Amino acid sequence: MNIEESFKKEDLLKAFDLYFDGLRRFLYYKTGDIDLSEDIAQDVFLKVWEKRDMIKKSTVKSLLFTMGNNLLIDYYRNKTTTNKHRSQLQTSLQTENQSPHFLMEEKEFEDKLNTVLKMIPNGQREVFLMSRIDGLKYEEISTRLGLSIKAVEKRISKAMMIIKENLGIKI
Repeated sequence: MNIEESFKKEDLLKAFDLYFDGLRRFLYYKTGDIDLSEDIAQDVFLKVWEKRDMIKKSTVKSLLFTMGNNLLIDYYRNKTTTNKHRSQLQTSLQTENQSPHFLMEEKEFEDKLNTVLKMIPNGQREVFLMSRIDGLKYEEISTRLGLSIKAVEKRISKAMMIIKENLGIKI
């Protein structure tokens, strides 16, 4: 990469001035949480600073928004995983006195469900998990993802069809 094309400290300051507010708003529209959107936007600029030698000036805007979106997706994945582990801990505490056969069947079902969830396309899975795991209403999901309520309903419906087809149950 040419020295002229590489990203410098002055370039990062210019990029911050130009794009920070837009990136924060973009993330806010996806999350509905101003504090979270600010934190993620700051993390994006921190990562850009760490990788400044590999960044071209011409691609910085798209890079910032892509990184912001990816960090947001990672945040929700981690949050879902945390909720899953919390739920598993509560379940294990509640099921200490249950039969081993029941616990084995429950584990098998959970494994099947996780396999089926991996089969659901990303957009549908994200909406489905936000609804069923995070307990968000369709309106909240539509606001966070920038979708219409009908689009949210359709994605959840399709996800439920995939689950029903593969597990033979209705959720």
